[in-house]
Amino acid sequence: MNILALYPGLNLNINEFAYVMQHLADSGHRVTVITAQQNPMKGIQASPPYEASGQLQIYRPYQTYNQMVYFPRLRQQQVQAIAATAAPDLIFCSQEYNMLLAKMIQRTVPVPLVLAVEFAGRLADGKIPGRIRTKLMWLVGVPTYGRYYWRWLGRASKAVITFDPTDFPRLSELSHNGPPVHYVPWCNPQANDIPKPAERKNRVVYIGSFSRYKNTEALGWAIPQILEQTPTESALLIGPGETKVVETLQGKYGARIDYLPGCSRPEALAHVASSFFAFTPMKVGFGGFIGDAWRMGTPVVTVPGNIGLNHNQDALIPAAEDQLAATVNRLFEEPTLYQRLQAGGALQAEQSSVPSVAAQIFAVFSQVCQQ
Repeated sequence: MNILALYPGLNLNINEFAYVMQHLADSGHRVTVITAQQNPMKGIQASPPYEASGQLQIYRPYQTYNQMVYFPRLRQQQVQAIAATAAPDLIFCSQEYNMLLAKMIQRTVPVPLVLAVEFAGRLADGKIPGRIRTKLMWLVGVPTYGRYYWRWLGRASKAVITFDPTDFPRLSELSHNGPPVHYVPWCNPQANDIPKPAERKNRVVYIGSFSRYKNTEALGWAIPQILEQTPTESALLIGPGETKVVETLQGKYGARIDYLPGCSRPEALAHVASSFFAFTPMKVGFGGFIGDAWRMGTPVVTVPGNIGLNHNQDALIPAAEDQLAATVNRLFEEPTLYQRLQAGGALQAEQSSVPSVAAQIFAVFSQVCQQ
């Protein structure tokens, strides 16, 4: 199968999604990716305009992700030439914000489209994350208000993939009067080449972008509890974005707060593997940094109200903000709990391995192409 994939800022050394595309290419499929050179979410300022790895080809005609989202016509000729050469059987549009680009390509390469989103249910309910981007999309003709956005996306798609496990019970409802919606776990690449340390550092780690969407403002109350009321000695915070909260924490705790604006994926996995536990402020968590922690045997602690994790099985979820320190202390006081969280995380990680996720995604592709 020839697959044309659209992705915001794909980089072979950083993105989990790249491993899935590489696996499909290694399985005999021809995969062409159109993406951007920059990826602020991952701290990437510039990737090369073109990369190839076996049957996987990555083109970066756009400098920034915003160009892809709002002004896809800036590179229309180049993009259409890439698409024509790829001769795809199917377009895989990762992230709803890339739909303008996908529709532009479909005008000259009229093949079926599969859309992948992080949260299908939230889009269907009209709860679109991010205010600025949503308003700007109106200016380029995208109806990002209420439930119209979900209907607009559905009309252009033959199938939708959601990575949100909380959508699983709603798949029939979400598929009503629209394309079929499939749940696929977020990919958590195996990291067999990253040695797990015999002894972990007594620290908490967070890796990801800093933004309101990621709820990283919660670090402002969470890290003080962790450093002041638990045996945790330090915090390692990694990622670009709105890092004022980091500066405030550094001003209060000095060298106990270690900050990096970014790192490679192998480095990120090594940081996770050598930390005593991982903390995520996300209230809906299912992959990425969380998946890396599962893979590396590092227990996950999150904020109250998280709806993507299972308390006492693959994560610890405090009942209230002021219970965070008591929750973290359980990791130090209950060795059997620590081991149970490691086992639960390992099970989740196996279900979201590269071969498993690639197989599930390709099953959707096959179904669409047979229609």
